[in-house]
Amino acid sequence: MGISLARCRRSWNCGQPCWCLYWLARGRVFSYPSMVLDEGDGAVRAHKVIPTFLFMLCGASALAAPEDRFGMDMPTISPGNARGSQPLSHEFGGADIVGISGRTIYNTLKTVSDNTQLVFRGAVEANIFSKLSPSVVIIITDDGMGSGSLISKSGTILTNWHVVNESSEVDVIFKPAGQEEPKESDVLVGKVMFVDEISDLALVTVQSVPRNSKPIPLANHSDIHVGADVHAIGHPEGLLWTYTKGLISQVRPGFQWGSGDKIVHEADIIQTQTPINFGNSGGPLLSNNGKLVGVNSMGREGEGLNFAIAVSEVKRFIAAKESRLAPDKPGKTDEQGKKTSDWCWLNEEAGDDAKIVPVDFDCDEKVDGVFIVPHDKSEPISCVFDRNDDGKHDQIIYDTDRDGSWDVSLWDVDFDGDPDLRGYHPDGKFKPSRYEGIS
Repeated sequence: MGISLARCRRSWNCGQPCWCLYWLARGRVFSYPSMVLDEGDGAVRAHKVIPTFLFMLCGASALAAPEDRFGMDMPTISPGNARGSQPLSHEFGGADIVGISGRTIYNTLKTVSDNTQLVFRGAVEANIFSKLSPSVVIIITDDGMGSGSLISKSGTILTNWHVVNESSEVDVIFKPAGQEEPKESDVLVGKVMFVDEISDLALVTVQSVPRNSKPIPLANHSDIHVGADVHAIGHPEGLLWTYTKGLISQVRPGFQWGSGDKIVHEADIIQTQTPINFGNSGGPLLSNNGKLVGVNSMGREGEGLNFAIAVSEVKRFIAAKESRLAPDKPGKTDEQGKKTSDWCWLNEEAGDDAKIVPVDFDCDEKVDGVFIVPHDKSEPISCVFDRNDDGKHDQIIYDTDRDGSWDVSLWDVDFDGDPDLRGYHPDGKFKPSRYEGIS
């Protein structure tokens, strides 16, 4: 036994709309042009095809849960049944809509639908930052700072070799909870495990990992596609935990490049538009699904010319479990060609007030630092450095009592000409034991 659409219409027109629903609830056949649904399970399917239609006609809210209506086809209106734009005269969902035209409701719903784009725009980006920024660390050495990525629960951190350079230990800082600035108690000691000077990669390990910092998974090389969105988190110019986004411009296997260290580097690299500045080095380049596809390493002059070491190179480096050093590293040698130092003194100058001794740390015949020894022994000995090769001083360290031990230092981390951090050296070593912000 069944009920036809015509019978349902007659029931509706004679004031018996819920009689129609009664037959549907009993599992009868519902006949619609070119469509017949069987009893039993078919009744459920017919029930789902027209829930919104029946709900508005009879007010039967039990037909379908609201979440079940997403993705279903809207009912069609048979020819001759359209009645034009008339005010609705029912209470719907407890809200009185008497006197509101259908056009007004349509426009309102369309406006809400269009505005939802504003709500969800940036959801992927916001999720990547909130989920993964606690796993991006600051790495501080005697020479400067960079970024790193936590890649294991045991505390293994991936970064660039040029960030750690010759250091055996570095300072590591995880992102504090909320928007707090790092404190002295947040500084952890990181031990450099392995380095690859040719591919410019390094692994650092720490003894403990904050509870909210989860390892960043490594992607596969097959996940890298030209034109895909990629994301970076790092500390450009000392601006901590900065998020940027770009595109993969190209993948370049076996790419070679040089730098001030006079090493010919070679690795599979990703060319990207994602901005990479001083302080971003060593940080992660991330895919939309939050996997590490590369290690941000360098930028070149020109808009959008930035490079990251590809994850294929990262996996080879991790699997090797040993360091790979570049041949013929620069340094000072004696007359027999034997290396005597990793850095070179330049000709000292005698000034009226002080002795000035330029220093070339990478032996490229460019001044990297200057020792200043005043003739007045009541004045401190100091050394000034240019860490980003812009020809301006951005770090000064003092031996205030001239006892051969360093005491205090000033650091311009964003290279704007003003010091941002004060370092303290109670152990007399070149590397500060703690830092303090300068307001």
